[in-house]
Amino acid sequence: MTPNLPESWTTFFGEADEEPTAPLLDVGTLAPPPVVEAMTRAVTRGRPAFLPGAAATASFDLAWFRRAARSIGRRRPPRSEIRACFSRGPKHTGPMMGVTHDQIGPLTDAGATVCVSNIHLADARLAAIASYLKVQIGFSGLAGAHCYFSPAGSGFHTHWDARMTAAVQLVGRKTWRYAHRPAARFPLCNAVYDGGRAALVRNHDTPGAESVHVEHQDQADFTEVTLEPGDVLVLPAGTWHSAEAGGCSLAFNLYLQHQSFAASVADWITEHFAGDERWRGGMPVGALQDAGTDRALRDYVQARTRELVEALGHPDGMASSFERAWLRQVTGGVVTNPAPTRTEASELEDSDHLVVDRSAPIACRLVDGPDGRVAVLARGEYELSLDPAAYDLLDQLCRTDVFRAGDACGWRRDAQYAWEPVKALLSACERAGIVSRRTPSEVRA
Repeated sequence: MTPNLPESWTTFFGEADEEPTAPLLDVGTLAPPPVVEAMTRAVTRGRPAFLPGAAATASFDLAWFRRAARSIGRRRPPRSEIRACFSRGPKHTGPMMGVTHDQIGPLTDAGATVCVSNIHLADARLAAIASYLKVQIGFSGLAGAHCYFSPAGSGFHTHWDARMTAAVQLVGRKTWRYAHRPAARFPLCNAVYDGGRAALVRNHDTPGAESVHVEHQDQADFTEVTLEPGDVLVLPAGTWHSAEAGGCSLAFNLYLQHQSFAASVADWITEHFAGDERWRGGMPVGALQDAGTDRALRDYVQARTRELVEALGHPDGMASSFERAWLRQVTGGVVTNPAPTRTEASELEDSDHLVVDRSAPIACRLVDGPDGRVAVLARGEYELSLDPAAYDLLDQLCRTDVFRAGDACGWRRDAQYAWEPVKALLSACERAGIVSRRTPSEVRA
């Protein structure tokens, strides 16, 4: 049901906001198991899914969007922007243009759809949901949330996104038309539907974008659904779709942006050969028309290629390196605000209450290393390697939100952990920003 709407969006978005304490949110209410499973199938099998009433969205209303958009507009965090478009449904297209937060009201009154990209930078709860999805799916690419606010009749023409999305309807209704399967699997850039042909949209150089196979699909075969608050529509990357608001509509898209294995290999090569000055120095220099330059270039490339082939000839060692790289990617890749400066804390006591920061992913895994198996706790580039006996503690830490430090001694399945090694581990996590201390009153609140 659409709430009572203001007569003027200009007036509404100009109103002052109190700064309420954001209610605690169980990530499972917005990303319950059916949504996680549908997003997994979208990545692995390329299957869209419509999930009526799958998400609890009551705490995300129009006032929330006003506060979040104002926060983004004032702070202007990297990789977030506010844009507007006068596109009207599946056939009438219009360009996206950058706007300021104080223009949202007048533009909405004029019929524009407003998009706030990476709106999770204004709400740690959405960042926690993106982090949760990455870990649950084991997704190595980028994750986040964009938000779309549309007046009646406004929306987007038929296009595909180069990322998988889960559209969660928050307020009002929006009608979607989408294909049964992707026209292109894991495309390298967005595209606009042009009579069955993909007109690629590239904001920057995208090598190889034209080489992606595109299946011809007729819009007459698309499925149509209307999303109401709590409904979720999961679309794989490369799936043609359009959207049109039936009235005032507010929704956000949880997105997963894939990263190619070629990029992972390039990262591995860079790291593997970082200690070799011949690799760090790059291609040889020389006059372009000099035969000596040609020979030097050929000899250099042949020598580096032989070294690369030699390195690739040890797949067991590579597998271990890639497993750890994959874990870093799964626990990284959420667009986040800059980390706050951390002050040196007093010595941790077993009575201290700790809160796990869910604004970025955290995960643990048993990994084969050169000296045997190790338990690895990872959050992006931060990695803590411990004896395998610590795995039970790390696993429980990844599943817990608030706990008393001393209780972690009881997280071992077959025995108690001693306090001193537990204190050392939790102190390391505190220095890394994975956990932080709270007073008992803050925990109760």
